[in-house]
Amino acid sequence: MLEHFTKEIHDYCADHSVRHSDYLDRIEESTKANVYGAGMISSAYQGRLLSMLSHLVNPRRVLEIGTFTGYSALCMAEGLTADGKVISIERNKSLKPIIDQHLSWTPLGQQVEVLYGEAHLVIPQLTAAWDMVFVDAAKKQYGLYVDLIIDQLRPGGLIIADNVLWRGKVLEEDSEDDRTLAMQQFNDRMHGDERLQPFLLPIRDGIFILRKK
Repeated sequence: MLEHFTKEIHDYCADHSVRHSDYLDRIEESTKANVYGAGMISSAYQGRLLSMLSHLVNPRRVLEIGTFTGYSALCMAEGLTADGKVISIERNKSLKPIIDQHLSWTPLGQQVEVLYGEAHLVIPQLTAAWDMVFVDAAKKQYGLYVDLIIDQLRPGGLIIADNVLWRGKVLEEDSEDDRTLAMQQFNDRMHGDERLQPFLLPIRDGIFILRKK
């Protein structure tokens, strides 16, 4: 019953899912201490979900749209093949020094390549066949990102979209907020896309898992 899904239950689930990692804990602390908008970092609970999905897929190529400070990229790198790589796109080049520092704190950082620029301009230049894609960038561009990568996503591959509940605002029927409307339209479109198997999880701010048929 949903009424029993309290914050305490959420915390219980997180406590029984998260095993602390020295370098990830350190990245979280560094982000909170040094970066404006630190709340955008993936939570440890969400990071474990990304790691679990990556281990299940065992991807050779992961595309991340929105690096921020590198936390989620490293979580997904945990499940890569030995020759695998996470290609991560970040629009804010001022984050490069802290991203480079964070990636240097673990050997997994050698399997993460960060490209700087606008994702909708960078993605068409990439020729990899993607096994897994994580979308956590400009909310009004989510539909465009899917359009740009869907043909290069292998059958059985995953698209994982973050923040799809948009602080619960997706329930507002008469919203005039552009980002809320964009997220509502994205969710409706993904649910109706016959190329994809959709599963929306109420984790943190909502995570849409979409499997390409």
